[in-house]
Amino acid sequence: MINGYSEEEFGKEVHRHVRPSEPIDTIQLLKGRQEELDEIRRALFAKGRHIFIYGDRGIGKSSLAQTAAYQYQSADASIIQIGCTKTSTFLEIMESIARNLIDSLDSVEIQTKASLNLKIVNLETTYKTSSKPETPKVSNMDQALDVISDVREIHSDKPIIVIDEFDAIAIQEERFKFAEFLKKMGDSGIYVPIIFSGIATSLDDLLGGHLSSIRQLKPIQLSPISWDSRWDILVEALEAFDIDFDEEIKYRVAGISDGFPYYVHLITEHLLWAVYDDPETNCKASSRHYMTALENAVKDIQEHIRKPYDKATLRHSQDFHHIIWAAAESDNLHRNIDSMYSSYERILRDLSKKEHSEKLSPIDRKKFSQRLSTLTKESHGSVLRKMNENRNGWYQFSENMLRGFVRLLAETHGVQLWLQEAKAPKQLIHPRPQPMGGSSRYQSLVPHGVGLKDDK
Repeated sequence: MINGYSEEEFGKEVHRHVRPSEPIDTIQLLKGRQEELDEIRRALFAKGRHIFIYGDRGIGKSSLAQTAAYQYQSADASIIQIGCTKTSTFLEIMESIARNLIDSLDSVEIQTKASLNLKIVNLETTYKTSSKPETPKVSNMDQALDVISDVREIHSDKPIIVIDEFDAIAIQEERFKFAEFLKKMGDSGIYVPIIFSGIATSLDDLLGGHLSSIRQLKPIQLSPISWDSRWDILVEALEAFDIDFDEEIKYRVAGISDGFPYYVHLITEHLLWAVYDDPETNCKASSRHYMTALENAVKDIQEHIRKPYDKATLRHSQDFHHIIWAAAESDNLHRNIDSMYSSYERILRDLSKKEHSEKLSPIDRKKFSQRLSTLTKESHGSVLRKMNENRNGWYQFSENMLRGFVRLLAETHGVQLWLQEAKAPKQLIHPRPQPMGGSSRYQSLVPHGVGLKDDK
């Protein structure tokens, strides 16, 4: 129990420190992204430049986009933020920007700005009728430029636009139009910076090869956050409530999260509630609270993340659980059959050692290989996908965020899949370690010499 808080007060205070269900928009809560924030800030000094933030689902793209935008945006208005959907088109999004601009104006601003020579928003008629103007119809690129011109003219001293979830736009040609528009904006001299964000492994995925290299666009690729940044999220939240904690919890949360801020925030939220709900806690988070938090976090994982795993394992042999767990053990994103089979055997040995557990016998390597191939099929959620033809027998998760869910789920069953990273040679803990090859993430590792109770 944590004295001094009603349930409502505690809940509100928790979400001042962790935000698993919404993007972060303050630099105080954004951990492990200072280098990227600096890059964006400096990039936007150049007139005509825009930003594209891309990476895995749950890696913190929207949070970085919003935080960077609020750093740039002048204090006389809020940012213009637009979310994309599957059916969004270029012209519809430009109309949404116009609507956002109109909605941001109050009656006094409409009165003072009615005489301005605007391109597409008609404030003069609005001023005379004391009503807000209709959203103008945007029918072509030139009218889209007029929208940006009016944003520059009447929104604020330093306006900025965020276009989030850009990858959701299903029609490729509609995405390509944005790259063409950025070029046209640059040629016209009309400029309001735009920060895009989207799920992708490269800009080619979203904008096409020849359009992704336009000089107006600064790409920012996000990697998993470092161990010390993961610790910061957890420790600062616990310290805000004067909660003491076992040091081991810090390392377990950092390891199991796989570097995805979403998982760190989610586990931390449930850890705080586990301490709050315990009448005998004496304001200290223990391993028991950690396991409660983990179990509740697994239940709260978003449906679209867990759905492929459920499809692969429901109504199928329990072998599929263990094989997927084996695929998630290493910090290498790409794994071959031999290394995964070794992980699989280790997992079964660990499970068999548990009290009251039946002895589990591994399937043979040939059947294991067949199961891996099955996990690439839609019938089993397409959990895994094969590497290219030149690397036969190599696999990776179809979505890296699913690895984190698998690690959380496995640990609720007593299987830790991240200890390999904790035992690796010492590396500097740095917010953004540089990758040294395509097959490994080379994220920062837990410091050498840190031991956990279960280490052998």
